[in-house]
Amino acid sequence: MSALISTLIERLRPETHVFHFPCGEVAITLEDVVYQLGDPINGIPLVLRNTYSLNVVILNLLGNEAPVDVIDGLRILMTWLEIEFRVNEQSTEQEVIFAARTYLMTLIGGILLPDKSGNLVHTQYLPIMEDLVVCRQYSWGSTILAFLYRELCK
Repeated sequence: MSALISTLIERLRPETHVFHFPCGEVAITLEDVVYQLGDPINGIPLVLRNTYSLNVVILNLLGNEAPVDVIDGLRILMTWLEIEFRVNEQSTEQEVIFAARTYLMTLIGGILLPDKSGNLVHTQYLPIMEDLVVCRQYSWGSTILAFLYRELCK
């Protein structure tokens, strides 16, 4: 897999975000994001801010304080989220909401918008999930595509 990614990066022209292949040029478009991931491209622009108190956001939106050893700057360990927030038959509705937010956080940090750490997710996505109905109205597809291009150009 790493050889494939290396080959793609070698063929990328960062100034145009186009891959040059012997058969022609190829670009990843918003349409590709919709077909592959099913994420919305129309909706509220996703603007992320880091102007929040980390511990307050975690306590208010996840209902639990995070230990110091699971926090790295403004990022949090995905394994702690997966272990700490599990749902069973006795879970309350609020616990299910907390678990849904942590699941979305691990989905974002592990698949959609991953960083190089492999096990950390940025907490800037958590305030967006305060209202899960509004969270769905964001243009996640355009954010994912912009993130992909930025990471490829790095």
